[in-house]
Amino acid sequence: MAARSSEKQPTSHSADAEEGEAIEVDVEEPTQTRLEKILLMSALSLANLLVVLDTTITTTALPAITTQLHSAAGYAWIGSAYVLATAVTAPVWAKLSDIWGRKPLLLLAISVFFIGSLLCGLATSMLWLILSRALQGVGGGGISILVSICISDTFSMRERPVYFGIIGMTWAFASAIGPLLGGILTTRVSWKWCFFINLPCAALSALIVLFKLHVHTPKTPFWEGFKRIDWLGSVVMITGAVILLLGLQMGGVEYAWTSPIILCFMIFGASLIATFVVVEWKVSKYPLMPLRVLSNRTSISALGVCCFHSMCLVGEAYFLPLYLQGVLGASPLMSGVYLLPLTLSLSITNCISGLVVRRTGKYLTVMRAATCIMVLGFGLFIDLPQDYQWAKIIIYQIVAGIGIGPNFQCPLLAVQASSQQADHAAAASTFNFFNNLSASITIVASTAIFQNAMQAQQKRLITELGPAVAELLTGRNAAAKIEAIGALPAFQRKIAQEAFLKAMLGMWIMFVVLAAFSIFCSLCVQDKVLSKEHKMTETGIEAEELKRDLEKERKRAKREIKGSLGQKVV
Repeated sequence: MAARSSEKQPTSHSADAEEGEAIEVDVEEPTQTRLEKILLMSALSLANLLVVLDTTITTTALPAITTQLHSAAGYAWIGSAYVLATAVTAPVWAKLSDIWGRKPLLLLAISVFFIGSLLCGLATSMLWLILSRALQGVGGGGISILVSICISDTFSMRERPVYFGIIGMTWAFASAIGPLLGGILTTRVSWKWCFFINLPCAALSALIVLFKLHVHTPKTPFWEGFKRIDWLGSVVMITGAVILLLGLQMGGVEYAWTSPIILCFMIFGASLIATFVVVEWKVSKYPLMPLRVLSNRTSISALGVCCFHSMCLVGEAYFLPLYLQGVLGASPLMSGVYLLPLTLSLSITNCISGLVVRRTGKYLTVMRAATCIMVLGFGLFIDLPQDYQWAKIIIYQIVAGIGIGPNFQCPLLAVQASSQQADHAAAASTFNFFNNLSASITIVASTAIFQNAMQAQQKRLITELGPAVAELLTGRNAAAKIEAIGALPAFQRKIAQEAFLKAMLGMWIMFVVLAAFSIFCSLCVQDKVLSKEHKMTETGIEAEELKRDLEKERKRAKREIKGSLGQKVV
């Protein structure tokens, strides 16, 4: 087998071991004290927090950035470049970690994120900043997926829910605090500190990972590892995902949905992703996303729960602030404060569900209960008031947060529990990819519903407010003109807020339907008792070769079974 780090013991593989089990390293694992576990999880959580924080911290700094860099043209791309790079590079990082090990790749990802953050803070032009944000996103993609993989490699299935819950809490905290922190840094110091603040935190995280992360690290020769990278799959997947996501982000904003450029982006992007599936299935010797991860009903159904959960999460993260600002008239900073019931309930239930699953070893009941509560929560959003009725605003957020919180981790646990230990990294990578893709698609769909609903009210608004004010409330302008709408006289502002509330109705109904689909998917998931035992996953060239040989054997056996069944029928 592949060479081991000095702390590992030799491995023996049984000739008749089940598929995947032969790739597990049966070693005497380093004993971690409670303090070491706390330090390690602090480092992983801090790294993950920085990745999520940089998704939202620039939202309140964008006006200052565009003013100082004398360019409004790149306004949207400051965020898009980061999100795109994060979404499309995560599967590649996961595969590279299978070849060269988790620790070196995680340290490399943190280093890339560090350099990207430094270059963002030093940027003197918009092009410089956008390219640096893309580099920062490449590192962020590696951190986001490798944190999940390192938890999977370090802890048993029974322990993982707690640690995945901690990562979920950092996501919720970073999403809530990002705009507020960005506003404070931009106002009190400079927008550059939205990026410089990452530097000491990333460095500290890397140091702890270097000394406290104990996972199998093979000594893979560079050229031998290079030859086992799925280059065709990587290029096709990244190109297809980038083109599709670009089409989704620019459609209806920079170009009409029916314009040739957007149609080309959508068609070519979708075609390349379909081609990627064929490449992984028929061509790749060492596939980026092995389709065997999706070879059973539980994995497919759990990924369905993941996608619908991600879609509904977008509804809360993007459109509750729009409700608070557009309907209630809250400032961007205060809307973050008003979202605390959602953030806290989401974080607390995420943590509690992790403890419950750890204690019982069962995730299915928690998953199904959460999907049902999620439907109720979004159903309540249909009744959100036009004024500050705090009881409704707080209770509705709490119910939705309780439904959203547990399923950050339960679907991932289901996918991993239904696959072999050796495929847990591929399972996490596939989970992450579908999670990001479904979120991006939903942002576009829900925005289109809102914009069309606003546009449908134009005749009434022109009659009641006049053409000039009604122009602020067109489908294209409404979400971007909230500050101008807030400055209108009281009677005009009330009419505009009524229009906002009415336009959001169809969007909330869509999220209720999506949440209901997640219930259906959860009913197709099979339950398994999570094991308390843990075997460290082996990485490296020989592990990849063994997985390939076992996959060939699995396909051969499947063909033989089909052949024997066909002979019996004859």
